[in-house]
Order: sequence, then C-alpha cells, then structure tokens
Amino acid sequence: MSKKLGIPPKNVESIVSVQADAKLKLWDAVPMEAGENLKAWFLRAARSLGWTPRRVRALWNGEARRIDYLEIETLNQRIERAKAAERRHQEHANAIRESMEMGSTRRPLDGRQAQHMGDAVAEDRGVVSRSAD
Repeated sequence: MSKKLGIPPKNVESIVSVQADAKLKLWDAVPMEAGENLKAWFLRAARSLGWTPRRVRALWNGEARRIDYLEIETLNQRIERAKAAERRHQEHANAIRESMEMGSTRRPLDGRQAQHMGDAVAEDRGVVSRSAD
C-alpha cells in the first residue's frame, strides 16, 4: 500500500543519506584543484584513493548500489590527514608571524633561537659580502 500512496520504504532514507554522506566525504577527502574539471578530478581522486575512476564517479553521481565500510573509513582517514596537515600548516604560519613580529630575534620552526637582522642574515647566507668596519 505504501507504493500507491507514494511513501518510500524505511530503508530508502538511510541509503540516500549514506550516499549523500559518501559524496560529501569524497569531496572533502580529495578537494578539486583550481581549473580542474570533473573528469580529471575523477581520475586524480581514483589514483589517490586506490580506486577505479568508475567507482569514484559512481559514488559522486549516487549510482553506487552499495558503499563498503572500508570505503567510508578510507575517506575518513584521508579527511583526518588533511585536517592534521592544515593544523601543522597553521602552526607554522603562526610561528612565522610571531617571528616577524619579534623583530631582531626570531624562533625558527625547529624551536631554536636565532638572530634575525636583515644584513646579518644575508651575510650568513653568502648573499652579501661582509664589509670591513
């Protein structure tokens, strides 16, 4: 009777939500690069995840009949690695910002103290010859 009334069975809602969740996780795990079209993105996402391009396209288009737990776990791990890399990047950016604000002394990313005085750094790197004082 539910078919006549247009009421979907209970399990349809969970399948649709899993497919939508997989699509969002796929997008977060392998973000599209600037200027990249979907066809190129399918190939790159498949290579980076170790899947076939057809499998990536099926998840993206919601055509997948089943979505394995391991596939979702792979996407979750990729997302966590991306978030960890973003946190490290932000920490490095904050360290650089702090060192620039400190002026004459700075703390490099490896935690050591170093003197940072324009010409002195250039001299140490051999960019500018040392002048006799």
